[in-house]
Amino acid sequence: MLKICLAAGLLFAVAGAANAACTPDDAMKKSSDVAEVLSDKLASNADAASALMTEMGNITGNGAVTDATCTKLDDLMVRAKKL
Repeated sequence: MLKICLAAGLLFAVAGAANAACTPDDAMKKSSDVAEVLSDKLASNADAASALMTEMGNITGNGAVTDATCTKLDDLMVRAKKL
């Protein structure tokens, strides 16, 4: 699952987002950071971590990067750290 999330993050590197405040690189970094936090939580709280990984996949799934993408990833990071 982690590999899928990281692959989705890499998709941002090739997806264009002209004039967006949230760049593909920003989104890729945020996705990687969230995936790292969640990978540490898998052993202690697998169900919740997996649910957040699925949510991250839904956020990043289409490859379109907008300001909302980064906002959602920031929110996801807050929730991931609370697990």
